[in-house]
Amino acid sequence: MNDDGSFPVRYDPAEDIDRAVLASILGRSKMGAISRELLALQVAYRVDRVEPIGDRAIRQTIERLRQTPRGSLILSSSGGQGYWIADSFEQVQSYYEEERRRSLSILARIRTQRDLARQHFKDVAQLQMAFEL
Repeated sequence: MNDDGSFPVRYDPAEDIDRAVLASILGRSKMGAISRELLALQVAYRVDRVEPIGDRAIRQTIERLRQTPRGSLILSSSGGQGYWIADSFEQVQSYYEEERRRSLSILARIRTQRDLARQHFKDVAQLQMAFEL
């Protein structure tokens, strides 16, 4: 408790980064998308940091913001265009379909990898048993 009887307000630097990311992306269309590199520099400037915000921190912030009403319109493309705010539901739907296809492709790749590894270790185990006989 503070001297005046009030409770201290907890400061969360992540909230400053969230606000800075949103401020840097708001108003940008797909044609004016901002790259992650430039976004990191702008966010660092807005939160008064000398060094840029790390790439991972920017990506984590974007993902966290996308789960909120204000951030749910933040879009990007695997083509490396950067980040922008959707100006139509069609853009959101297109983003959804691109991410869905990407997810299914990743799932197919790791399933194949798992199945091949399973077969490899099964073959190794069979060879070991053959030599033990």
